[in-house]
Amino acid sequence: MVRITSRLRRLNRILLLCCLVSGVLYGCSPNNHHKEVPELRGVWMQAYSIDTPKKVAEMLARIEAGHLNAVFVNVFADGYAYYESTLLEKHPDIEPGYDPLAYVIAEAHRRDIAVHAWLVAGPVDYYGELGPILTQHPDWSMIGPDGRQSYWLNYIRPDVRQFISDLVLEIVNNYDVEGVHFDYTRYPGFQYSFDPYSVKASAQEYGADLELLRGSGLPAYATFIGNPLAGVDTAQVLAQFDNGRPAVLLNNFGKGKVVLFNWDADVRQIAVSSEIFGRSVRYLAGENNNVYLLRSETNAQEYGYDDVIEGLAWIKDVGYSPIEVTESELATLSASGVLVMPNVYLISTQVASDLADFVRRGGGLIFIDGPTPSIEDRNLQTITGMRTRGRHFREEGLLIAVGEHELIPRSNQEEELTIAEYQALTAQWRAFRRQSINKLLHEVYQRLKREAPDVLVTVAVGAEQEILAEEDFLDWQAWLEGEYVDLIIVMAYVEHDEPLAPIIADWQPIIQDSDWIALGLKTHVDQDEGFISKAPERVLCEVAIALASGAKGIVLFDVERTSDDALEALGTAPF
Repeated sequence: MVRITSRLRRLNRILLLCCLVSGVLYGCSPNNHHKEVPELRGVWMQAYSIDTPKKVAEMLARIEAGHLNAVFVNVFADGYAYYESTLLEKHPDIEPGYDPLAYVIAEAHRRDIAVHAWLVAGPVDYYGELGPILTQHPDWSMIGPDGRQSYWLNYIRPDVRQFISDLVLEIVNNYDVEGVHFDYTRYPGFQYSFDPYSVKASAQEYGADLELLRGSGLPAYATFIGNPLAGVDTAQVLAQFDNGRPAVLLNNFGKGKVVLFNWDADVRQIAVSSEIFGRSVRYLAGENNNVYLLRSETNAQEYGYDDVIEGLAWIKDVGYSPIEVTESELATLSASGVLVMPNVYLISTQVASDLADFVRRGGGLIFIDGPTPSIEDRNLQTITGMRTRGRHFREEGLLIAVGEHELIPRSNQEEELTIAEYQALTAQWRAFRRQSINKLLHEVYQRLKREAPDVLVTVAVGAEQEILAEEDFLDWQAWLEGEYVDLIIVMAYVEHDEPLAPIIADWQPIIQDSDWIALGLKTHVDQDEGFISKAPERVLCEVAIALASGAKGIVLFDVERTSDDALEALGTAPF
């Protein structure tokens, strides 16, 4: 008893300190109370935690220990249902006769915990495969400008919006839920969607040809992001951006050649990126058509392997089956082929030497967003034909051909647009995609409120407001003014050494002016090999700061990765 009491006192002191800090930041002194609103104390629960009754009981017991009053349980994930549905296939891991959502509701309500049905209403692939929905409706997915399929439902299509709306009504009409929660209800990137339906619908809406933004040849207009190399030495510039920054370069070294995409080209924001990449692979691969992909352990320690996955997909999409190689294999790698370096920024001295030897012997090398932090290495300067590093950039502009070369396709459009015309067309395209999500949420909201007016509609969004508008195409300001949602949950996720206050400060004016904002808090830190739960003291401090902001409450992500100690602390201190 002494140990527990002592610990609770320590946690309460931490909580008081956090409140004092948040009071300084947000003006929440005892004489400056925010208006009283119902306090949401929620937590997200993953679908894999409800596929057996035993798992449900364990998770709900932990939620109850944290004195949380709402669970956002994932019941539509990977394109499958975790409930009895006539519209979706049931997830194959669920035993026949067991209804996960019904069981969660019964057990949660017995503990006075509200249940919100969490829908991943965006990506519907199953471990990188099409999944049941897109297998049945392949034309429902968003398509990139180069034809890449995203496995993401296309909100521009009325039949897709109707399908999602039908899912919501199916749940609300058959289950006693307190809310329906949308997640990943956004665009997977600013480069989507160029499918035939969306191109036609946009033309009907604005009378503009969306093909002008597809960028099938140069010049091409887009938003470009990169970590460029600078100081051209021996490299030949084949294409550049309209501000003069070199974009595609070719360098000869020994018997081999090197192509540099001087931006993050595997985002594939224009079709011509893939055309140049495909031509480069064919140009360098040689008669044996050997294509290698570097899986750099050194780079992954800082940046992970996501870019390796993107590079692998890109190579396959241009018609090759790459062989993944590690850094230790470079010294003996056959030079009869091309090695692709997908966003490999960190390169050791030994690897740089091995790459130089590979090219010298006749190998081809393709850098995608080059090794900027490592460019001071003499071998890297020699093989890239570049001397220094440039500054990170994110800019809208034109990619322009420099002279004639077989790697660079030209546009066949009869009349070139001005920058102002491209900007106007891009603004329309952004607005059109934002409106598609507005239509979805408005249609859902109207149907749901007619059937179940007390059921809440909530949406999770990222914390960076510029990205929400320009990349995710979420018009959250309109949601606050119209009948779209009841609550926006801002995912204010920070790592263990990052401050939460700046994120909340950005949202503070909206929190003050609206009763519709709650804050999502991440209770763990991701690592390559798994995760580490944040310390109870850190979780308590973030909760205290979030509550002091005046938000409607908090939702923790997620119960599976919140430690028992943090839940125990939450059950005694902040609520």
